[in-house]
Amino acid sequence: MATEPLLRVRNLKKHFPVRAAGLFRRSTQVVKAVDGVSFDIEAGQTLAIVGESGCGKSTTANVILGLEKPTSGEVLMDGKNVHALPRADYRAYRRRMQTVFQDPWSSLNPRMRVTEIVGEPLFVNHPELGRKARLERIHKVLEDVGLNPKLANRYPHEFSGGQRQRIAVAAALISQPDIIILDEPVSALDVSIRAQIMNMFRDIQEQYGLSYLLIAHDLGTTRYMADKIAVFYLGKMIEYGATEDVFNEPLHPYTKALFSAALPSHPDIEREEIILEGEVPSPINPPSGCPFHVRCPMKLGDVCETKVPTLGEELPAHVVSCHIYEASGAEEVASA
Repeated sequence: MATEPLLRVRNLKKHFPVRAAGLFRRSTQVVKAVDGVSFDIEAGQTLAIVGESGCGKSTTANVILGLEKPTSGEVLMDGKNVHALPRADYRAYRRRMQTVFQDPWSSLNPRMRVTEIVGEPLFVNHPELGRKARLERIHKVLEDVGLNPKLANRYPHEFSGGQRQRIAVAAALISQPDIIILDEPVSALDVSIRAQIMNMFRDIQEQYGLSYLLIAHDLGTTRYMADKIAVFYLGKMIEYGATEDVFNEPLHPYTKALFSAALPSHPDIEREEIILEGEVPSPINPPSGCPFHVRCPMKLGDVCETKVPTLGEELPAHVVSCHIYEASGAEEVASA
């Protein structure tokens, strides 16, 4: 029997008003940061959201975390809309949802010892625990992320970047969450230790039964860590599928261009680089029709300029929002 996804996002929109200068500061326009995206996060799996800066990745994560309220749409956990939960239930939801930020140099309080940083959620969520029980849990989670508990009384500045990121992960794990949002978790680290941190994420995912929402620019990190990928462009999800399906057979012209810009996994692999013309349109005044048509090298014509494409199923669990697919069918799109 198929199980329900751990988290469901349905037709999520987040629009920010742009207010004119002056005494009354009336709202004249809106920035459509996220404009109708839907996806699932399965228990024990990793979903990666990729795309250029400003495509809506971080805003989507902020809405899921509850840092922003959606303009419309729903974020569902256990079938309940998390933005409509009573205060007590919402606090329980937030304990199940934690975050590891991009920069370990600024995400940790420099005035707190590691014991305090990692143990702070226990004071908030489990005040009944005594000092000995708290220390046992802190030391256990530090061991799980590859740190010696004997270092727990040190301050963050006494650790390297990779060790700091492990501390941040320990602080997220101590609450025993179901989902951790990883916001560019290795991009600020030296290349030499990125693989170690990614392996740590995979190990603790298996050990704790975690799900991840990975926000990433680096496609190598994405391919290594993610089970599924959602490709965003100008606030919309334009392709979604299993990682290997999307990497081996990207369907959307933007996805093909995005992947072609990445370095190949081996120097002998030949690839065709796709150069996109122009800049990403402003989310304040997005183009009509397909949001990508002003840069698309495969544009069909009037249909792309006037009609918004819908996500149609191409392969099992692999969907794409593109008029080329709608017009030409699976085989022609895959070979284009």
